Amino acid sequence: MDTAVKVDNLTKRFGGFLAVDHLNFEIYKGEIFGLLGPNGAGKTTTLRMLCTLLPPSEGTALIEGFDIRKESSKVRRVLGVVSEGINLYEDLTARENLELLGRLYNIPRRILNSKIETSLNIIGLSERADSLTRTFSTGMRKKLHIIAALLHNPKVLLLDEVTSGLDPQTAVSIRELAKNLSKENDITIIWTTHYIEEPEKICDRVAIIDNGRILALNSPEEIKQMVMEATVIDIACKTYVETSVIDQIKLLNHVLKVYSKPTGLTIVYEKDKNLLTDVLRILAENDIPVVDVKKQIPSLEEAYLHLTGKILNGGVKV
Repeated sequence: MDTAVKVDNLTKRFGGFLAVDHLNFEIYKGEIFGLLGPNGAGKTTTLRMLCTLLPPSEGTALIEGFDIRKESSKVRRVLGVVSEGINLYEDLTARENLELLGRLYNIPRRILNSKIETSLNIIGLSERADSLTRTFSTGMRKKLHIIAALLHNPKVLLLDEVTSGLDPQTAVSIRELAKNLSKENDITIIWTTHYIEEPEKICDRVAIIDNGRILALNSPEEIKQMVMEATVIDIACKTYVETSVIDQIKLLNHVLKVYSKPTGLTIVYEKDKNLLTDVLRILAENDIPVVDVKKQIPSLEEAYLHLTGKILNGGVKV
């Protein structure tokens, strides 16, 4: 896969405080890549280095092949950024804000006007195009921020805590907007969040970051799998499973526990072993019809607790 962002030993110190600790990772083109961690974990500092607002103390990163240290102006041309501290002008309308930004990007007026109309329609603000942005809700402003960051056709979009403080319905609409941008426009998105449930809903891969270090990086599903100390499967059956059949299953190599339920069995066995075929064989030999087989997977929150020893939103040690 083609690489959009390559981070190499990226580090940031503020005096004696190590905010970002030698990060190394790659982000693929068209991917939605998450940075998940509590406030103060180093997410925003990492993004500020990537968009050249903060110089790294060590290391560097390439954005679409451009070095953030040596080619900052070229990096900014291929980046769109939505973050705290980047604000709209409240005394201008939505259209006027976009026109101003378009002129700063030197976008020809004819192209800009068409782009503004299309963008406002995409986020459902066409009817409010000539309203002052001070009259907009937080969610409307976030959407306007996103399309403003896209006016110059960036290849990479940095979205820093964009759903923070939003009601659930608006948060869903912004996640859908981001997914559509990634899929339809082939835009690479870096999505930072401290909401534990978000990466499963939007990210192709996610890095769990804490104290400036990446503790795990993979798809949400694979991160959940990696913290399991054993494999757990639930088998639903049409009939009750007799004790004699359960005893046969218990004798299989690598089986740790077998729990009987009125509707079937729960079997715990050693991680990375494949016992399902043998279990189904024993059930078939005893004329026990199987209705369904499901593998239990921990939540991303359980994985986070396992990796960090912290409750994410409160930062409380457990």
